[in-house]
Amino acid sequence: MTNSVGTFDKSFGYAKIQPYRKRPEGKMKKIIVKLEPIEQRIIVNILNEKRNELLREEKDTTPIDEILLKVIDGKKSIF
Repeated sequence: MTNSVGTFDKSFGYAKIQPYRKRPEGKMKKIIVKLEPIEQRIIVNILNEKRNELLREEKDTTPIDEILLKVIDGKKSIF
C-alpha cells in the first residue's frame, strides 16, 4: 500500500515513513473524514478541552477554534 506519506510493508506489518514534503504556501490538502455522530461529539469535546487548557495558559486558541468550527459545522450526509 502506498500513499503520499509512506508505504506499508504487509510482510512485516510496519510502516516505512518518508520525509514529509512541504506544500507551496497557501496550498493545503483537503481531507474528508466521515464520522458517526458520537465520533464527532468526541472530537468536539477533545478540541474544546484543549481550547480551555490554552485559555487557562493565556495562549492563542485561533488554530483550535478554526478546527473546532470545521468539525461542528461539517457537512451532514445520510449514508
